[in-house]
Amino acid sequence: MIRQGSDRMAAATIRQLRPDDARSWVDLRLRALREEPQAFISSYAEYQERPNLVTQIEERFRRLDQATFGAFVGGQLLGMATFVDEGRTKQAHIGELVGMYVSPEARGRGIGRSLVQAVLAAARGAGKTQVELAVADTQAAAKGLYAACGFVAWGTQPRGMQADGAFIDLHFMACSLPLDEGQEASPVGNR
Repeated sequence: MIRQGSDRMAAATIRQLRPDDARSWVDLRLRALREEPQAFISSYAEYQERPNLVTQIEERFRRLDQATFGAFVGGQLLGMATFVDEGRTKQAHIGELVGMYVSPEARGRGIGRSLVQAVLAAARGAGKTQVELAVADTQAAAKGLYAACGFVAWGTQPRGMQADGAFIDLHFMACSLPLDEGQEASPVGNR
């Protein structure tokens, strides 16, 4: 649990999402894509038009090569972040943080940091020694959060995406995760 600021917003619970959370995740994802189109490579139109989206997400939440974490306040999903294990042989040590979003009414309360920490813990549990992400140049607060959580910038893709008629640079960041001596890799989906 995270204790929240002085405006008395209830404490947040961070946990791995389950198939029965799929509808809430889809609703929050669509909100994120609609309200902040410059923050994501995916678009609102692409997601909205997908057939059987809730069923697809239920299946995704059953997979062992990724883990999506949610931040719940008063039973409502207000934040999310996903750890993905790409499974490439030569990059088996690398995981990825994707789909990070905290709703505006829940920002500034440590929820984003807690979601990033949940992803990093999942990566460590899966035996990863590095987590990478991409963040849009327009997302200064997100870049600051990632830096505060130990991520360092390693490159920029100029004009990496286009949203709302504007080109946006993408910054790539990585966080090194030293493994504890004797720690073994395990599947992400331990529930």
